[in-house]
Amino acid sequence: MITECEAQVRIKLDHNAVREIFDTATSQGQYLIGLYKLVFPEWDRIEKVDGWPVCNKATWTAICKACQDFDAKLNKERDWNKQMMVGGAWLNNGFSVLGAPADLMDWEVIPCHVIVKAECT
Repeated sequence: MITECEAQVRIKLDHNAVREIFDTATSQGQYLIGLYKLVFPEWDRIEKVDGWPVCNKATWTAICKACQDFDAKLNKERDWNKQMMVGGAWLNNGFSVLGAPADLMDWEVIPCHVIVKAECT
């Protein structure tokens, strides 16, 4: 039996593109949107992401570590009462590992369903 997740296309994330996102972002929102844009190249046409893209545990962990490092660096520049939970944005809005097929390779991501904005004619 093929699950819905296994039947979908797989996107191979480019390591340099991921690194560039964290090198140029100035906020959690910027790096999250940057990561989602790698999975959904037509990001600006999307009205709603319905669920979460799926990756394997190694990929999830590597991205989470990058998020934590980024957030820790931002926290050093903030007063203690304005600090954020390191990795918190990834934990709340990042990719999922639930339902990942056993053969999903490192840095492969299976996009989730999205709702595209209606075009006015």
